[in-house]
Amino acid sequence: MIDTLLSQPLAPVPDAGFSVQILLRLRRAEERRCLLLWGAAALALLPVMLALPLVPAGMDAANVLAQMARTPLFASAAGAAVLLWALKPACSRFF
Repeated sequence: MIDTLLSQPLAPVPDAGFSVQILLRLRRAEERRCLLLWGAAALALLPVMLALPLVPAGMDAANVLAQMARTPLFASAAGAAVLLWALKPACSRFF
């Protein structure tokens, strides 16, 4: 008896746009996540970008960056950048 009931096709269920709404909601959530991760990456690198123009013209930029890397501010910015790179904030597309 159960086998005969399970072998019969189910009646169609009206969607009324539910599937499209779910996909759009997922897409918006993915876009927000992507924007948040790229924004966090930009904030993590902001201290470095703000300090680079302060390097005197006669100094070697690599030496200045090496000295700045020893400070806690830039070390935390580099750590945050590495963590954000590990998260790979690439947007995926549902459509």
